[in-house]
Amino acid sequence: MEVKKDWLSGVLKVLLCFSFVYLWVMALVYVKKSYCGIPGAAVFLIAALLDGILVWCVWKKKKLKSDKTTTIKTENICLLCASLVLLALQFVVIWNAVFRTAWDPGAVWYGAHFVEMGDQDGINSMGYYFSVYPNNLLLVWIYSIVLKLNDVIGTPIANGTMLLALFQCIFVTGAGACLYKTVRHFADQKIAWIAYGFYFILGGLSAWIMIPYSDSTGIIFPVFLFWLYVKLKETESAKKKCVLLFLMFFLCYIGFEIKPMAAIVMIAVAAVEGIHFIGKLLKKQIVWKKSVLACCLSAVLGIGAAAGGVSAVVDSLHFPVVTDTVLGWQHHMMLGLNKDTNGGYSQADFDYSTSFSSAEEQHAAELKEIGKRLKDFGVGGYLQHFVKKSARNYFDGCFGWGGLGETFYTEIFPERGTVLCSLIRSLYYDNTEDTLYRYQALFRQILWYMVLVLVPFSVFTKRPLDKKRQVAVLSVLGLMLYLQIFEAHARYLYTFVPIFVFLATEGIDNLREYLNQKSERRVKK
Repeated sequence: MEVKKDWLSGVLKVLLCFSFVYLWVMALVYVKKSYCGIPGAAVFLIAALLDGILVWCVWKKKKLKSDKTTTIKTENICLLCASLVLLALQFVVIWNAVFRTAWDPGAVWYGAHFVEMGDQDGINSMGYYFSVYPNNLLLVWIYSIVLKLNDVIGTPIANGTMLLALFQCIFVTGAGACLYKTVRHFADQKIAWIAYGFYFILGGLSAWIMIPYSDSTGIIFPVFLFWLYVKLKETESAKKKCVLLFLMFFLCYIGFEIKPMAAIVMIAVAAVEGIHFIGKLLKKQIVWKKSVLACCLSAVLGIGAAAGGVSAVVDSLHFPVVTDTVLGWQHHMMLGLNKDTNGGYSQADFDYSTSFSSAEEQHAAELKEIGKRLKDFGVGGYLQHFVKKSARNYFDGCFGWGGLGETFYTEIFPERGTVLCSLIRSLYYDNTEDTLYRYQALFRQILWYMVLVLVPFSVFTKRPLDKKRQVAVLSVLGLMLYLQIFEAHARYLYTFVPIFVFLATEGIDNLREYLNQKSERRVKK
């Protein structure tokens, strides 16, 4: 009876299971890539077997004694130590393997340097790029502030590339700590440390930490927004709710300006809360109180304060931005329908969208092209394109590392003359065939497949999902929908690794509970 009442929970369970079983089938049948000579399907089966072993170990091992004896303070100290270890390892990787790249991070790098130096000619020269991609301006401002530290500590190499990479590692490491705290709210320490272990490798030591850009800098926002929502649902204090809502909407706007996909979590929050609110409204269970209005006002103030602050700092940069050349959602949807690139970036599409003199003309032409491409596809052709986009998006444990053209390794700096430096570069660089990168890629692929196998088990329970879990599930489904409609690239999943790992560890917990119940029934018999 309870499940029928919460129809949203049932719908989300079905959608998540269907989506990930579809990915399982693709991994076993469609994806032909091999890793160190091992077929992709075999790697997937190895990952599934390791998941089974992991769940069995978690089930058989009794509850950690530390769960009963460890204080919150001790647990926090352990988490701090783990975070410091991760930061130290990140420093070692960046110190030995950082390099300079082109494409968008290169433009942000130049823009931040011009702002930090007060070079107006350089700023003016970047006007066209930031007219097309104005969402990177906030990142330029943040990085320009960080680069001012060069005046104090000097520049080890790369005109601040290392400094910016180390700076964003604070956010990457913070996301891991936030993930641990979030999982800890739902499960015991054992499950929380498993989650941290997955993230430690897939997120914390990903090669993407070496490139200062929105992917790594923005990784903190989805999981932190979700953690704030969990705290919001815990508190009964109206004042605390107002503060949390202000903070959530403030950070959502900041996150959107850095990495637009970060807002998907808040869209999920709004959708879940809105649907439940409408349900109560129809049943006349809503009582309008001052606290409800205060919460709404807090949300509006949070967005307003963030919007005002972002506008002020962006204007202070003095880039000659022309708003008519901004590439909107129409362009990215057109990219998503590009048959030649399987929904990925296309220079031809970029040239087409930037060839018009006004935004109205550009958007009209892009919508016309979208309609034409859909018509050319037909139903069968679009389904094939859909599958190809899925293969491009979800089956790379390195999240598209290196797959951005010849200018990816724009400038590789001289080696530091140590065995460790050579080893790290061999593990992280994929620019030649004789590196050790392929072994690291295999290891990461197994871990990523383990996550993909476990995620649907996060809804493997007879109980309806509570609102917090509904938000997590809807966030992942929202990201997947975004990637299937708009531009496709595995790199976009990196920012959501903490949310995927959270659902994976929910799956471990549910499977453990299922095995416990099955064991208890056998004992009773």
